[in-house]
Amino acid sequence: MIHISGSGADEHIELS
Repeated sequence: MIHISGSGADEHIELS
């Protein structure tokens, strides 16, 4: 599962 949260320079991607 790929989850992307945040916006602009504060975004991060979680792989699980």
